Amino acid sequence: MHSYVPVDATTSACDHTSPLQQLIVKHRNDSNGIFMDNIVDDENICLLAEESQQSTCKWQTLNLWNNNIGSNGAIYINRILRNLKLTYLHLGKNNLGSQGLAQLHALNKNRYLIELDLWDNKINDKGIEILAAPLPTTILRKLNLGANYIGDKGCQVLFANLPSSLADLDLFGNKISEKCLESISKEVSKGNLEKLNLQYQSGHPWSQKSQEDLKRVGQYNSCEIII
Repeated sequence: MHSYVPVDATTSACDHTSPLQQLIVKHRNDSNGIFMDNIVDDENICLLAEESQQSTCKWQTLNLWNNNIGSNGAIYINRILRNLKLTYLHLGKNNLGSQGLAQLHALNKNRYLIELDLWDNKINDKGIEILAAPLPTTILRKLNLGANYIGDKGCQVLFANLPSSLADLDLFGNKISEKCLESISKEVSKGNLEKLNLQYQSGHPWSQKSQEDLKRVGQYNSCEIII
């Protein structure tokens, strides 16, 4: 039997009869928390935050792919990050946006998380500026920002604030043009990145020369460039 610690007023209002609560109970002893495909939203994510407060919670990774988590739900994601020593957090195909990223204070100086997936979360340049504040203080090895709305301004800010630990960066399907080539090349030249995905930049095709120049920098610094 699990003994529960007191929860705050916001989590105590959670609906414990929801299907999500039943799934939490079923997977309570798993090291990998997997709650995918439209089962989590801003209303019931408090249940996950509540569970993360318990000393019995064993989640080391958390997969919340393809749900309906917005900026309000991000408040609870932040609590989960504070409560658990997660090494992997998959938030792909949600709706965090810049307001949601602004809630993730627990990323700052986080010494456990090595992989963060933010694929398709309506993140624009403003969102990248917000993310750039805690980013250098993390130990992330892999960061997925694919299928968002990141342009050249966001690209420049991002590459100026990558943690030295980062080896794999996915920027597939954004709006980054070759105007960001200098910022990207400068970071690749540091020799930390091992893989960089820049495929399918919407409306911003790169010239053959720019592609070749970047690939040359990548090859020289042992970084696989996909473009």
